[in-house]
Amino acid sequence: METKRWRHKIPWPRSDRRTVALLAIWLALFLLTGCVFLARVLYWPAYESKVDGSSAGPLSFFTKKEALRPGDNLTPGISDGTPSPTPGRLTRVVLTQAAENAFAPGGTLSETEGSPGGIIPFGSGTPLPPGFVPPTPLEARTATPGGTSGPSPTSGTVTATWFIRYFPTRTLVYLPTRTPSPTYTLRANPARTWTFTVTPTTTQTPTPTATATTSPTPTATLTSTPTTTPTITLTPTVIAFSADENGDGTLDLLVIQPDGSGQQVAAQGAQDALLCDWSPDRQRLVFESPRGVPLERQLYFIKKDGTGEQIVPGLPAGQNTQAAWSPDGEWLVFRNHNGMQADLYLVKPDGSSLAQLTNDNFEENDPAWGADSRTVYFISNREDARVEIYSLDAGTLPFAPTRLTFTLEEEAAPRASPDGSTLLFARLDGGQWEVFKAPVSDLSAPLNLTNSSANDAAPSWSADGLTILFVSDRGAGGQVDIYRMNASGGDINRITNSAAVEARPRWIP
Repeated sequence: METKRWRHKIPWPRSDRRTVALLAIWLALFLLTGCVFLARVLYWPAYESKVDGSSAGPLSFFTKKEALRPGDNLTPGISDGTPSPTPGRLTRVVLTQAAENAFAPGGTLSETEGSPGGIIPFGSGTPLPPGFVPPTPLEARTATPGGTSGPSPTSGTVTATWFIRYFPTRTLVYLPTRTPSPTYTLRANPARTWTFTVTPTTTQTPTPTATATTSPTPTATLTSTPTTTPTITLTPTVIAFSADENGDGTLDLLVIQPDGSGQQVAAQGAQDALLCDWSPDRQRLVFESPRGVPLERQLYFIKKDGTGEQIVPGLPAGQNTQAAWSPDGEWLVFRNHNGMQADLYLVKPDGSSLAQLTNDNFEENDPAWGADSRTVYFISNREDARVEIYSLDAGTLPFAPTRLTFTLEEEAAPRASPDGSTLLFARLDGGQWEVFKAPVSDLSAPLNLTNSSANDAAPSWSADGLTILFVSDRGAGGQVDIYRMNASGGDINRITNSAAVEARPRWIP
């Protein structure tokens, strides 16, 4: 009797056999997947790579990878394995598998055990940005046992690769701009302008006269006949200005020759004696000074030798400043500030005939006379709130100011030429002051005379109209001095060269 095997004893339909076989295969695959997952969790720490250089087998991911050692070369040219410090950039070393998908969005970076020098701070927990996708590697290299690196193989399976990622950050770099400051050399100007004054004098010249007599011997009688002989007296041209000559913190009145020589003190010790103008007879100066209790600026006369100081009589209440003497010597025009109002006034030097030229809520400044002793030029913000040049006729009532400039810039210190044809003034052009001139009939296209990188202001004409004075900070370190130039803006020479700040230079008439 034939003995049947156990599988022959149990009835087993052919369809059930296939079902059992499929279940067995699925169970085996499930167990295999679980073992792989468990092996990866227990034996593959994050950010470690194999460094023995051997070829990876089909099941090489079951083996524990070795961490990077301090001797391994990470960056070409850097032997210690640390990323090169780059100013203004944040450099990170990212270790990844060949699949380059180990970093998931929202994950964190932490220090790898044995990483050289702590490339990524331990436990920093720096979050990756959402949607992070590792970019294409700049260069991929495989670490070898000797700490060197070479190109990744073109075939086979790479066990571990590393990539250098650069995450640039914005770094503000401030580059200092250098503005060249022109250097001017003081040159002595031997040419002096002299004013000739003819003073008539009387001399006695004896003239013999013969007189006949009845006596036998004639006699001669001498009589005197007066004759006039001209005598020439030289009056040198000088410049007056204000500066702190002795360093006591107050302004003094000084006079100097046009070539910078012969500086003398006209008044010293007064409280901030700020020069205004010369008298047409060249004998006196008018200046402003804050005095009294409370301090108020008032106008004063003083002789050019420093004697005879006195307050200008007939001034209105308030502070009185910025006086200008008319060319005929008959009037002073000045600025009065009283309360919230600043207006222009006229007064005779003896204090009589006080007259108010403007009466409004606007600011008037820098009055100056025309050559006709009638026209007054000044600065005002009475239209568009812009500081522009105006003029008015001081001999015609009512006084009606006329606007002469229409610009976006700010003007200051208008000064008419001795012949009255040209107006000189300062303008804030492009953030700095420059000296301009234009015909009095049309100030729409003035000529820039200084055109420098410095501040040039406070222009003043010479008595012959051929030379112009101005104040500039073009000296070394921004030193402020008085300069002179010809009427076309050329041949600029420095007159003063001191640490004191000079102000309001004025030629003697």
